[in-house]
Amino acid sequence: VHSSRTFRDLLSIIVTVGNTLNAASVRGNAVGVKLDVLSKLTDVKITKRPSAPDVTKFMKAFGVSGNSLGTTKTKSEGEDEIEEGNDMDQDIASTIDKEKLEQGVFLALQHASNLLEFVAAIASGREVPIWNITNELSILKECSTHTQSDLEQAVSTVKEGMETAHKECKCCMGHPDDNRADHPSDDRKFAAVIKEFQARARPVVLEIQNKRSQCLQDFEDLTKYLGIAEGSQPEELFGGIWNFATSLERAHQKLNSG
Repeated sequence: VHSSRTFRDLLSIIVTVGNTLNAASVRGNAVGVKLDVLSKLTDVKITKRPSAPDVTKFMKAFGVSGNSLGTTKTKSEGEDEIEEGNDMDQDIASTIDKEKLEQGVFLALQHASNLLEFVAAIASGREVPIWNITNELSILKECSTHTQSDLEQAVSTVKEGMETAHKECKCCMGHPDDNRADHPSDDRKFAAVIKEFQARARPVVLEIQNKRSQCLQDFEDLTKYLGIAEGSQPEELFGGIWNFATSLERAHQKLNSG
């Protein structure tokens, strides 16, 4: 999620669309989007077909004006310099193909029945590869089926297993390093096997514990990156993003098959 350029571009498009639609209200100057909005995009129905001025408004919102890429000026060194469209990220504005964006805007304004389809059409015009987003974020499907308590329980089970093995070894020999001869030979053989198992298992268990800690840290870093409140559950976050990705892909397929 953190490294997905597609997901980041989609969030930027949602912010720009939202600011354009809400330009006349206090909500028209947002700098970000709450992730719970992703599940509500289909609830916003589009019942009125926008007019020609609306096309111009959305083209300008995405940095395109007139009959050329008015936001971009080619410098002698071959670099792009953004002159207009200050509400957009420079890297987005500098890669716009006016004709394809225009097609996406017209598709959105004429055929989208809800805000999710609207975003899908705009993203298509922006050449954001939404048709591949479920492949790009495919790991989220599995992540959304596991809870943090599942992780904690699995690690706890491994630790308890190691503790049980240690206790069994002590019962068989009095102490794993005890060489007294008053223990049955079978017990001593069993203890030797347990000792060998412990020697092999300890680094594996340590690696599992380290991965658990890294997993929790990575999730904390992701929530900060996305601006999510502390206490969010991984399965809810990943499940929400996965549902958005699959819904967006279906919206894209619907618009392009109509």
